Amino acid sequence: MQYYNDIVEMLMAHTDGMRVGVIARAIYNANCDLFDTLSSVRFKLIYENVQRYLWQQSRLPNSPFRRVKWGTYALRRQFVCQLELVFDEWEDDGPVHRPEEKPKEPAPQMLNLFGW
Repeated sequence: MQYYNDIVEMLMAHTDGMRVGVIARAIYNANCDLFDTLSSVRFKLIYENVQRYLWQQSRLPNSPFRRVKWGTYALRRQFVCQLELVFDEWEDDGPVHRPEEKPKEPAPQMLNLFGW
């Protein structure tokens, strides 16, 4: 889904969960123009996509989303713990370089052109 990152960021900030309408409105405001002539159609499309996606994903056991109550979704605790890993003090050794292997030259063979 194209709004997956937006949904995860919003639900990370609201650990108790958020209503689908609030999530859809925030996504609409972040991605659509102020002078949009088809605003009601676009909002309805975003709302339905977010609602359907969260409903489908919350039913899966390995999904990062869970249903708190009707129309309200939150992130699973296991998923939030995975996202909170910090790599600020990670010591990078750089890429590992392996010595290049020289291609083996074929053994010289004599051609038997004359059948001798």
